[in-house]
Order: sequence, then structure tokens, then C-alpha cells
Amino acid sequence: MGKILLSGFKLEKAERSILNNIIRSYKTKLERLGFEELRLDLRQRPHSKHAKRTLYKLKGQLIAGKKFSSKEEGLNLYLITDKVLEKLLHEIEHKTRIIRIRRRRI
Repeated sequence: MGKILLSGFKLEKAERSILNNIIRSYKTKLERLGFEELRLDLRQRPHSKHAKRTLYKLKGQLIAGKKFSSKEEGLNLYLITDKVLEKLLHEIEHKTRIIRIRRRRI
């Protein structure tokens, strides 16, 4: 069972709950593929000087025998979190598929 490290997430309780649900859904998928560690690093800043909206930059790193990384930037934290985790999931699935194909050829 891998561990998940979150950094820079200063959210209200309701936001944290939604984000935890997104992460939990990907965690079960990643556990089947044998991940060791998932790191999500969030940076927040105002979208512009006068805007009330926040621009989020999220960097994800996944360690599963090899290090995978993904970055996204946007105004919707939930959407970019989903995109980062989806990219990481696809990368590790691709890696495991390639390894299986190579083993069959030998």
C-alpha cells in the first residue's frame, strides 16, 4: 500500500472532502498497479490583480519502481487534480503494458 503526500493544500473542510474523494478513487486504481508513493504539490495565486479567482498549479509525482510526473494549471482545482492523476495513471498503465509485452517476446 503506497503513501500519499500532499503539500500546499490550504482548503476549507468541504473543498478538502471533495478533493479527498477524487484522490481516493485514483488511489484504488493505483494500488492495483503497485505504486509506492504519490506526491501532489499545489501552488495558488490570484488569477490577476483584481480577480477574486485563484489560479492553481499542481505538480504530481508518482513512484512505482520508476518516477513519473505530471503538471497542470487552471482555475478549477478539482479538474486539474483529476487531469494530473489521470495522466499519472495512464503513464504507469502504459509502462506495465510495455513490460508485459517485452516479457512475452523473450
